[in-house]
Parts: sequence; C-alpha cells; structure tokens
Amino acid sequence: MKVILRATCFVVCCLTSSLNILAQVDSVRLAPFIKDHKYLNYLCSPSKESQAALLGGGFRYLYTPQNGSFHTSGFHLQVNLNLARFFTRKFIFGICYERKSISSKTAPSFSDSFIQNYNSYVVSQPYGTDSLRAYTLQNGINGTNGHGVGGNMYSGIGLCFSPFPQKYGGFMLEIKRGNRLYPFFGPGADALYNTNNVNVFLTLRKCYSAELVFKPFILFSSQEKMSYFQKIRSYYKYLTISLYYERLSLKYSTFNTAPLSTFVEENFIKEHDKIENWGIKIGFYLY
Repeated sequence: MKVILRATCFVVCCLTSSLNILAQVDSVRLAPFIKDHKYLNYLCSPSKESQAALLGGGFRYLYTPQNGSFHTSGFHLQVNLNLARFFTRKFIFGICYERKSISSKTAPSFSDSFIQNYNSYVVSQPYGTDSLRAYTLQNGINGTNGHGVGGNMYSGIGLCFSPFPQKYGGFMLEIKRGNRLYPFFGPGADALYNTNNVNVFLTLRKCYSAELVFKPFILFSSQEKMSYFQKIRSYYKYLTISLYYERLSLKYSTFNTAPLSTFVEENFIKEHDKIENWGIKIGFYLY
C-alpha cells in the first residue's frame, strides 16, 4: 500500500509540475520523499532553464478537405509523455496519443464515382445478420432510405520529437498509427444495434498519420527556457499550427465487427488500400 501511495503521489507531482504554466506559481509543493531525493526532485521540479516538461497536452481542431472518400476531421484531445525528460530538460522525444471520442458534423461526402464503384462490387448476403449489415452499409454509403454516415471518431498513438521546444518556432514532428471510426445511422443501423447491442461503425484499422507542429508566435524567438512563470495573457504562445498528412486503408477494416470483405469484393478494397489526405491542425498545445 505504501508503494502505491508513493507512486500515486509521484505521478501527481509530475503532472502538477508539467502543467505548472496553468497555475502561475513559482514553485511546486513536492512530497518530502521526492524533495529529498536528488533525481526525483530533478524530474518533478520545473527549472527556469527547462525547455521541456515531462507531460504535455492540448485541444486542437483537425481539418482535411472532402475527397470523395474517407477523411478525418474535428476537435480532439492530445497528451504527450516526454521520455527524454528522464535524463534531460533540453528536448522532447516521447510518446504522443490523440483521441476524438465524439462524432461531430464531419461526415465524409462520397463522390458519385466512389458510390458507383462500391455498388458494382457489392457481395450479396441474403440471410441473417450479415444481410442486415450489407443493407445498412450500402444504404449508408449511398445516403438512401434514411441512412447515412454520422461523422467520424479517431485515435492514434506514436512518437514525437522536438529539438528546440521553446525557440525557433518549437517545431515538433509526430508520427502515429491508429483507427478511424465512422458511425452509421438509419433504420438498418437501429435494427443492428437492437440485434447485437454493438454500435454500428465502419472501422478503418492501421491508419497512419504524420504532422509537423509549430508555434507561430515564437517562430523568431531564441528563448532558452520554458515559460513556467508567464502571465495568462502570454498563453497565446502555445497556439500551434500543424501541417498534417494521413494515409487510410480499407484493407483491415470491419463493419459492425464483421470484415468489410464480407460485403464487398476484394478488388474494391485493393483499389482503396491507400487513401491519402492532407490538412491542417490548429489549437492550443502545451509542450
């Protein structure tokens, strides 16, 4: 129990020190066992010479234009764990995770050619639950009989690296892999949910994304430290813009837990094995 309490206290102190920018304080209250330990004190205590914190996070908006197929857009949350902080305060190299759990009005708009291509490769499923799934999927893509796609959700985990987090624009490269979920609605989707109590999503797995993040308001700054002690009016420095790229694939996708290949021929999946989108992100990102 003592070990668990100490570990919990350690995590809380790290989080507090990492997000100390929000508190406008000059010091962080540390547990005695951390304060008296040289390395733990170094890890948890912010320094005026620090360029990087242990934890980071933000709230941003992703925009990718409609491409006639699947794409990703919307507000999402992100958290970072800077593994390099365990031995240096100078740069960021760690794990980044993003998640959008609410389906907003960012549904894909399928082109006529995409719809016609899909319809030409449909595999007939005359019986059981697969028949209902095939009906819902085809009508959702076609936007007929009261069916459609209600937006998108996504998540991804990967690596991030920034050699100069607090100067020269704070450029950071992020590379992630994750899933994209597209919820379907309509009478067929309602019937499916009532049948197996599973949300009706088309899930695209093993999707990749990369982005180059920068802070435009410190683009020409050469400050050497992280702004732990700034005033609220200076938080605009954490406004970020990202150049974004993603590659989606239908190869490993499922619809309502069933493989997509159950409802459409492999030729269609191969033709859409690489769906590429470019876009931008904007929002507040503390790192």
